[in-house]
Amino acid sequence: ELWSVSLKRLIVVLKMEGRCTVRSIVGVLHYGLGVDVSVGYVQGIIAEAGEKAHSVLDKLLRVIPLSGAVCIDECFFKEIGLKMLGIVIVDPLSGLILRLERCTERSADAIGKVLEHFNQAGFKAQIKLCLTDMYKGYLEPVKTYLPKAVHQVCWFHINCFHCGATVRQAKRVYEQAIKALGKFDKKYVGPLSDVEQHRRLTLVTARDQAAQHWQGALRFQRLLTRLLWSPTLMLATMRLDQLIRVAPRVENTYVHKMAAFLADHRPGQLAFFACLESGHHKLQRLSRSRQQWVPLTARWAMPITSNAAEHVFRCLRRYTNAMDHFGTKAATHRFFDLFAFYHNVHILRAGKHAGHSLLAAARVNVIEIFGTDDPFTMLGFPSLHAGEKCPIGCHVKSRLEAVL
Repeated sequence: ELWSVSLKRLIVVLKMEGRCTVRSIVGVLHYGLGVDVSVGYVQGIIAEAGEKAHSVLDKLLRVIPLSGAVCIDECFFKEIGLKMLGIVIVDPLSGLILRLERCTERSADAIGKVLEHFNQAGFKAQIKLCLTDMYKGYLEPVKTYLPKAVHQVCWFHINCFHCGATVRQAKRVYEQAIKALGKFDKKYVGPLSDVEQHRRLTLVTARDQAAQHWQGALRFQRLLTRLLWSPTLMLATMRLDQLIRVAPRVENTYVHKMAAFLADHRPGQLAFFACLESGHHKLQRLSRSRQQWVPLTARWAMPITSNAAEHVFRCLRRYTNAMDHFGTKAATHRFFDLFAFYHNVHILRAGKHAGHSLLAAARVNVIEIFGTDDPFTMLGFPSLHAGEKCPIGCHVKSRLEAVL
């Protein structure tokens, strides 16, 4: 019986720690331990762990401390060959997953349902800042279901995916102009005719103009980044409006493009200043020196991107890329719950919180709640402390001794 329970634990450990597929786990047990199990048996154990993770995760969400800020993002996955959407809600100042839910489409209604379920967990009144990308489907759901939060658009998307892409485009045009001029000079070495001189002059003019446009776009991007560090909302608003107003007067198509994009997505670009200046939207952050939550009053600690949600999906991709697709709707829900629970509870191996879990770093004592900090023991599997007799460990040790 102990061997059977320990084997179940090993299957879940291989799935979460090793990021193995079901068939890989079957192969490890067969060739590594000489244990023959079926694919369905392994799938059943993982499904059972996902069902337990749902109840444990609900229990944890009741004690998770919030900074007052959340970032929301979505990502597409496969489910039996079909596309489905995963929407995650993350606390950007602690990295904790507050909700990971499956949706069938990217729409305001689907996002609204996720936020409605999020409110039912009791987080509605605690959220003061909501970070999303520029998708317009977020506008009404955030306003409806998070009425006390200011809605901030992600500056990483603005600066890198839009303004940054425009600057890179200007740089490519400049490099192509240099290449065209170098190709011409390499082809015509001797004295040039009037036609050839005119062609070269045209190429030189194009190169100089491309250089000016690239430098102008780069300067516009730097001014845009600099205004985010303005001391007050009034000064930041004045500088942003001035950039948008002056840009059309400059003879630079790239600057025009960036200014038009900023004007189209003007609402919510400087909403985060309300969390610094308004008493109704105060956030709190984790102080590593004080080892506690403290009021967030410094601009450098203010989250203005949805990178925390992007990081969660990057971690989830390590599992889904090997899996290729989810089997059923229920399997998707179970694995999302298992992943969210494991992400919050497992011990980190690197980074500033190495040796601790995200929950421990957030000053949550999981040992008082569950009696252990081992995520697999929380799921109902036996604890395997050093010094205890483990049938799997003994079996592996005997096999290694036989090989040696």
